[in-house]
Amino acid sequence: MKFGTVITATLAIWLLASCVPQSEHSSVVAENNNLGAENIELKMKINELEQTIDDLRNGEERLANEIRIYAEEGKNLDVVRLYKELSDRHPGSASMVALASVNDASQEIVDKEKRERAAAKAERDRLANLNNTGTWRLSRYSDDFGGLSDNYFVRNREMMKGSFSNTATQNSDLTAEFFIDAPNKVSLFLYEYAGSNPVKTLRELTYEVNFQSSDGSKHRLRARNWSDRLNFGPQHSTILTNAFKKGGVHSFRIVESEYQSDRYAFSTLDTKYMDNALRLLEEKER
Repeated sequence: MKFGTVITATLAIWLLASCVPQSEHSSVVAENNNLGAENIELKMKINELEQTIDDLRNGEERLANEIRIYAEEGKNLDVVRLYKELSDRHPGSASMVALASVNDASQEIVDKEKRERAAAKAERDRLANLNNTGTWRLSRYSDDFGGLSDNYFVRNREMMKGSFSNTATQNSDLTAEFFIDAPNKVSLFLYEYAGSNPVKTLRELTYEVNFQSSDGSKHRLRARNWSDRLNFGPQHSTILTNAFKKGGVHSFRIVESEYQSDRYAFSTLDTKYMDNALRLLEEKER
């Protein structure tokens, strides 16, 4: 009985301590609601101020005036930049329509200056690399006595690598190199098994040469072999040297026309600076 009385008394004390007067509770709730409303109102004012600042910075009239000022000062990059901003923020606006021709004129000048800078850089690079032949080098043919003649030609600095297949082997190692006597006189040596002796023939053979240049364009060429090299005619030689001048890696797929069993595939190294090599070759022949 005493134990129950103690529990009841303790419970009553806890309840009294934990109770908050209704008036005080209502006051706290009202205060919180007021703070919430004030916060919402404050956020709205901040948004309005930010919008006002943005309008001051990026308003149609302000942007249009700055475009006109920059156009008069010849600051074409700024004109183009601000006109884009105007079109993004105020698409179809009267200022955008009115200033379209101003932007077009500035854009044309910007593009022209960009092209001129690129051309100037290309010329600087050309002059700086005037004697750079890249993966090409000049060599001399041998004379009748095994010495060096006065006849020069352009050849690869390193062997090109690939593979070949025929009735006796599949995908065996191949090396290849070009001999270029002139822009319109190109021959090609093929070395089966990556050896030192080129493919030879006792009678004239014709080869179909499928050639893909570094820019992706494809050509079907022909070459003839009546000794130890594939010889391209003037027109097809010129196609090759013009492509080589553009630089990059070029791919070749070659098939002997008659039996279609001898197949060769290889890619060049970067053929950049072919124009320098041909110029130096021409200088040697003067």
